[in-house]
Formats: sequence, structure tokens, C-alpha cells
Amino acid sequence: MSISRTPCACFQHFSLGATCSANRITYRAKFEAQSLLLTHDTANISAEIRERLRHEWNSISGFTARPSKPPREWDGSHRGYAPEAEPGLELVGLAEIPLMSYGKLEFTRSNTA
Repeated sequence: MSISRTPCACFQHFSLGATCSANRITYRAKFEAQSLLLTHDTANISAEIRERLRHEWNSISGFTARPSKPPREWDGSHRGYAPEAEPGLELVGLAEIPLMSYGKLEFTRSNTA
């Protein structure tokens, strides 16, 4: 089911914003809205903590129940995947770390035999 046909579509516009929705998801925004994730979320870790996490002896990853894109390696359609988890990692300056999230779990479930 395409997210553009669900009640979540309106919520996604407020979460991701119309521009973000148009750029990251393959459906057209129905109204103008700023991304509440990008304008009102704040990082709960300092630069010092972030650097300690990035130390070579640490193996870190992000875990969240938020919707997300399919795995980075997937070059197919992202239709129906709402990238809420990825801006969270960008916000804390850890966009490059592996991410386990709802979108990736859904992708795995729907693409395994």
C-alpha cells in the first residue's frame, strides 16, 4: 500500500515537510509544510559524546521504531517508505552509521521468501 493513500500521509507532511517529502519519497506533497523533525527536534548528545562514540574501539548503530528508507544498498523504488529515522541520525551528526529501523525491517519482511 502506498503511504500517499493512507491517513499517515498528512502526518508525514508535517513530520518531513513538503520539500522533504517531495525529495525523499516518491509522491507529491498535497500542501506546504515545514519539517517539524528538522525545525523542532534537538540532539540529545554533545559533540564530545559523539566523538567518544566514534572512537575506533566502538561499533555503533542506530535503533529506532521510526519509519525509514529501505536499506542503503537497495537501488529500487523507495515508494511507500517515509524517511523519518534518517534525519534523526543527521541531526546528531551520525548519518553514516548503520541504522536498524521500521522501514528496513518491513523491507526485509517483504523481500524474503
